[in-house]
Amino acid sequence: MRVIAGTYRSRQLAAPRGLETRPTSDRLRETLFNILAPRLEGCRFVDLYAGTGAVGIEAISRGAEHVWFAENAEPALASLRQNLAALKISREFTLEDRGVGAMLQRLGKLPQPVDIVYLDPPYEAEDEYSGTLNFFGSVRGRAILGADALVIAEHGSKSKLASRYGALEHTRQLKQGDAALSFFAAAAAEQTPALMMASKQVNFKGGLAIGQQVPTHAVQRVGLNAGDADSSQLSRAVSHACPLAPQAIIE
Repeated sequence: MRVIAGTYRSRQLAAPRGLETRPTSDRLRETLFNILAPRLEGCRFVDLYAGTGAVGIEAISRGAEHVWFAENAEPALASLRQNLAALKISREFTLEDRGVGAMLQRLGKLPQPVDIVYLDPPYEAEDEYSGTLNFFGSVRGRAILGADALVIAEHGSKSKLASRYGALEHTRQLKQGDAALSFFAAAAAEQTPALMMASKQVNFKGGLAIGQQVPTHAVQRVGLNAGDADSSQLSRAVSHACPLAPQAIIE
């Protein structure tokens, strides 16, 4: 297991022996962070049920401003601490070793909201999934999330999460082998108009005119003009406004 990209690219990560800890695979992390790439620089990232910390460390490596890790299983916690120490990461994180419940209490006291929440409970722990997702879909949980925040759950590919948890709505699922990633964002009724509509600068494929306002659920492919000096900004805008768009094509 290794860091995929960024500051700590190719650095090896420790993991406990045995099957009690199930780290997110390198391949799945690479896929996840390719999707999240436009959002990562300067983001505030939460890694719940963090295990070895591989996901949160990847976020730090790729430019996250701060990562909050929550883990209370001793073998995983020891590996997480070992990985942070080996990479000499000392300031860009907060580690809560009492578990997710204690971390949610801490997050509720932050002066600024978070941008991305990643949760990876044991696949069989249905109550952990529903409890945590329902929390972030509640009034109290929504107050922790930024206006265009994403909540992402890793789970077994044969398991199906609910389409809605309070204000959180399922927007996208990606399967890879035995694992799957489910993306959640604030439902349309909870979003600001800016989040529901695409930037007028973006050319949407499929017969839609430039400048036409497009609900995020209608977006299937997004085309960006590589000759535009602000194409990287447009890419970020599309990712933020349209988290369920399957792909962004730079043309």
